[in-house]
Amino acid sequence: MKRKRLIFVTLMLLVSMLFLTACGQTAGQGQGGAKSITIGELADLTGPTAVWGQAQDNELKILVDKWNAENQVKLNHKVYDYKANTQEAVSSFNKLADQEKVAVVFGTNNSNANLAFGPLAEAKKVPVLSHAIDPHSTTPAADKLNQYSFLTVASNIIQGKTMAAYTLDKLNLKKVGVLYDQGNSFATTMEQPFEEYFTGHGGTITAKEVFTSNDVDYSSQLTKIISTNPDAILLPNYYKQIALAAQQARKLGFKGVFLGHTGWPSQALLEMAGKDVEGSYFVNYGSFEDPQLQNLQKEYTDKYKKAPEINAAMIGESFAVFTDAVKKIGADKLAAMSLEQQRQALRDAFEKTRNVQGVMNNITIDPKTHRPETAKMAIITIKDAKFKFVETYQVK
Repeated sequence: MKRKRLIFVTLMLLVSMLFLTACGQTAGQGQGGAKSITIGELADLTGPTAVWGQAQDNELKILVDKWNAENQVKLNHKVYDYKANTQEAVSSFNKLADQEKVAVVFGTNNSNANLAFGPLAEAKKVPVLSHAIDPHSTTPAADKLNQYSFLTVASNIIQGKTMAAYTLDKLNLKKVGVLYDQGNSFATTMEQPFEEYFTGHGGTITAKEVFTSNDVDYSSQLTKIISTNPDAILLPNYYKQIALAAQQARKLGFKGVFLGHTGWPSQALLEMAGKDVEGSYFVNYGSFEDPQLQNLQKEYTDKYKKAPEINAAMIGESFAVFTDAVKKIGADKLAAMSLEQQRQALRDAFEKTRNVQGVMNNITIDPKTHRPETAKMAIITIKDAKFKFVETYQVK
């Protein structure tokens, strides 16, 4: 009897020791005491913008693998496919925050998705590094700042102004019509700063027409725009909508220039409407014809046997901000913190990002807006059914 009692007491002591050991682990301490930091990613891997999400995810895997090969503190990478759907984005964000217990979330390239889960990032105090370019993702109102959301690339405010300035100063086009998806913040937040800068510096918006995301026939709107005889039509939309609009405008007799922003650069656009978008101009974060992106392009192409989309470079900007923060905090120190401490330390470090060299730009995040407020942009044209880098350009 005493022997059974002794065995029972011994087992209970072992269980208690294991429980206490588990409870005493930090966020960065896994089995065997290995040091790690868990990071999350939201990417559209199977939805309508999967060509971008896959490029983002592919490049992040390269960057994580490279980090893990060079550092003792490892990155534990968790990725969820949000399918370019806002409800799925919210659900996936919750899983990353609550189940995967990530210290930071990377992504997305979808403004509506970021706007949807932004309040959750605030409530759960999970920092987000994003290239969803709606400025409302960090500043939902003029007097409000999302403390845990950060952009690492030029917002639509910069993009709109840059395209407007280039249209006036370099293309010498003075009359522009506009066609955009009124329900997509990706489009609306570029159109407004374009219009404000363009009209404020001597240009004229001849007509402005809208459509909804389910529309595929824009003939009525385009007929109205073309009747105002614009030099160019601004299409700040996604590549499938751009292709349809360009095809329909050409059939209606429009011979002018199409203008756009970062919804344009996809091989899918060229495959769908190469000849119809010939001679177009748009702003982009960078160009793979730019020498500073050659290494990324080669590394990506060698690994995946296909050319990268620009989203590969965009996630590189976020990763540069992240690794700069980790190094400033100290990787060992960060791994030893509790999850809550990790999230807060990273948030605070992101807000202090100064002169961090990214893949495309030198990045300084304004603590008042949580996004870069100045950036050079690549000007891209379409010639012979190919994207051609023209120059880098920055609004004076």
